[in-house]
Amino acid sequence: MRRTIRGLLGLIAVVAYTACSDSSGPNPAVTGSYALITINGSGLPVIIYQDAFVVFRINAGNVTLNSNNTFSKSGTYQETLTGGQPTTVSETCTGTYAVNGNSVTFSEATSSTANCGGVYNGTWDGSNTLTVAFDATVQAVFRK
Repeated sequence: MRRTIRGLLGLIAVVAYTACSDSSGPNPAVTGSYALITINGSGLPVIIYQDAFVVFRINAGNVTLNSNNTFSKSGTYQETLTGGQPTTVSETCTGTYAVNGNSVTFSEATSSTANCGGVYNGTWDGSNTLTVAFDATVQAVFRK
């Protein structure tokens, strides 16, 4: 009987540990604030779009992952119309994230006041770097 109780306690401990390390919950080491350092391999500021009418430049960015699976992402960009003065805009978007191993999935809340909304994926290096693919053409690297 004593052996059965010890076996059950061991099983409960394993199940409890597994439940607490749910892959959808944040790894405590992944939480924190990350500064944007490159976009598509280029350091900031970086032009990410340009045509005959407009130049779009990213100046700075940051993403903060909270322990309750929420995040906020902020950025400053500059838009210059041909022949015009640059206009600088700062935006902040929020949402939730899920971690599965080193993969991070971001679900951004839609906003009527900012260019927010959408789902995108990232990879955490297990230490201090987060690489996020905002779409097929924009890959950003953030570092703690």
